[in-house]
Amino acid sequence: MNPDLISVDPDPLKAGKAGKVCYDFSGAPEELSSVTLQITWDPSGYVQTVVCTRAEPCQPIQGGVPKTAEGVTIVDQTGPSADYQGTVSPSSP
Repeated sequence: MNPDLISVDPDPLKAGKAGKVCYDFSGAPEELSSVTLQITWDPSGYVQTVVCTRAEPCQPIQGGVPKTAEGVTIVDQTGPSADYQGTVSPSSP
């Protein structure tokens, strides 16, 4: 079972607002210096990637959280983390 090393801030993310994706390198092998995370927004299927490093483990979500997003899946494409799956809160008017 892979460890959960991916987190988001705020949790849960809010539609139409800024957010960050973070990677906990303390649970990763020492030789792992960066990871590529693929973010897929539901229901649009819009995909983007971020690269987190030991020096900068948290990265902003470019363009913010999509306004129509209801959920998110984040896949660790290079490291050992389990996938992150979360809901997105609707933005308040």
